[in-house]
Amino acid sequence: MRVLIVEDETSVREVFRDLVTALGHEAIPVESAERGLENLQHDQAEAVLLDVRLPGMSGLAFLEHPEVRAAGVPIVVVSGMASEDEARACLRLGALDYLRKPVTLQRLTVVLELIEPYARARRRAAHREERRQAPRAPVSLADPRGRRRRRPLVHGPRALGDAPAGVARDAAPRRLTPVRRGGRSRGACRAHGAPRRDPRP
Repeated sequence: MRVLIVEDETSVREVFRDLVTALGHEAIPVESAERGLENLQHDQAEAVLLDVRLPGMSGLAFLEHPEVRAAGVPIVVVSGMASEDEARACLRLGALDYLRKPVTLQRLTVVLELIEPYARARRRAAHREERRQAPRAPVSLADPRGRRRRRPLVHGPRALGDAPAGVARDAAPRRLTPVRRGGRSRGACRAHGAPRRDPRP
């Protein structure tokens, strides 16, 4: 899981980075919301740890940004200076949780473990969408010599096997031959395989 860490305090950012890496995730530490926005666009982060009081763009402005809201990435706000109103605003703008500094590494570990299944589900959904939108190679009916292939005609048992339900199927197509009576060919015909009829009344 790629975790974007938006934190202006170097020491705190390094502690968060080391924890994320120790948990087996990829850490992307940045010092400002502007850098965080750039990385969110290009590195496709799957989770964000966000401070509120930042130089330049604030954490609240980051949450309100249209591209951040469209990305739908789970965001956890970690701040020690935000007011109660700011904390409520973060949750209203879509943050999954608000952790007040100083936060324990155990608490942060639990939060990341809760986020990971959600991030994996989003990754699979994005992969399926990419495969669905990928262009498909056109299918040609021409053979390697450049001639168009004809669809083979269906005869015999294969055609009979396609008979709809309720229609009796013969074992094989029948062939008609003239019926001979008294050494002479008559106009009547009999199908091979059909039972002989007794000429007597």
